[in-house]
Amino acid sequence: MRATVNGKELRDVIAKVKNIVPVKSSYVPLQRMYFEVKDGIFRVWGTTAEEYLSYVVDAYDVEDGITSMTAERLKLLNKVNGVVQISVQDEHVKIKFGKKIIEFDNQNCEENLFAIPDDIGFKIATFDGEWLLETINDLKKFTDKNNYNDALKLININAKLNRFEACDGHRICVRYFEQDVDGNASVLLNQKTIDIISKLKYKGDVSVYENDKIISLISEDFTYFQRKVDCVYIDLSGIYDNYESKYEANVNYEELKEVVTYNSSIDKSIEPTIFLITEGKLYSYYAPDVIIKDNIKADINFSDDVMIALNHNYVKDMLDIISYTNKVNIKIIDSKYPIKVEHNDYGFLILPVHIGDN
Repeated sequence: MRATVNGKELRDVIAKVKNIVPVKSSYVPLQRMYFEVKDGIFRVWGTTAEEYLSYVVDAYDVEDGITSMTAERLKLLNKVNGVVQISVQDEHVKIKFGKKIIEFDNQNCEENLFAIPDDIGFKIATFDGEWLLETINDLKKFTDKNNYNDALKLININAKLNRFEACDGHRICVRYFEQDVDGNASVLLNQKTIDIISKLKYKGDVSVYENDKIISLISEDFTYFQRKVDCVYIDLSGIYDNYESKYEANVNYEELKEVVTYNSSIDKSIEPTIFLITEGKLYSYYAPDVIIKDNIKADINFSDDVMIALNHNYVKDMLDIISYTNKVNIKIIDSKYPIKVEHNDYGFLILPVHIGDN
């Protein structure tokens, strides 16, 4: 095996692939990162046996072959720069950059750590890479990795409804595709996939494929495989798509965000913020130890009194994703039903907190 690469590019790729390599494993080969030239293409890859991530690195003077490195040996490459030459000869690895030469014994590389499919199946959709990265980072806040219900740990790519979906049991977030796609597939991304994708930085398009066993995300420079999750996702149509509001309030974004950000910062308990609409005005009340009252600007076009208690951390997460707008349109039924907010290509549903009749 032989390849000559740019040191900075190699460091960047190692940092990305490192996210998938298990720190501990009962099977030692899974704790290594692999450097492989196959058919003249140099790739750096790692696997958990359930997931696989591979990056292509521009290289020249190449010769097919493979080597691997443990986490300890990878530390030797933390400061590589300029031109880096990697070669394996007579079961001996040599890495040369600048005036430095690093040599060590080659480790036996196990084959078939991950069965790469010959047929990746049919394409679900193609997304802009930066848009996909933003979507995954936003929706992962609405998953619950510690829940016993596997569906609440997942992000669903719903091709039938042209949207990404996440639900942690207390709130829902959806984001609609930039363009419609044909198909009825439901592609489930597990927590490992969510964590890995959310840490990748990439440009260009990313295509999602599916066959009967594997989900694939493929771009010009990386390939990612995840074994399909054995789970049926939640049907959100009943609670989200069939939501029928009784009231609507157009609330000042900055004032609402200031309230929930302040309440979130002073107390991390489960005490909710209570929102009261009365006489055409919106008030918020928060009482961890003392009562904190705010009057929030809002356009109210109904005369009924409406009160609802919400987890202010959930409201803050929603407003962080919306980023900025003049007013937030909040749909309400009553104190026992969730609120619904739609903004551009995002949609949110937040369940209320029950505070009793008093």
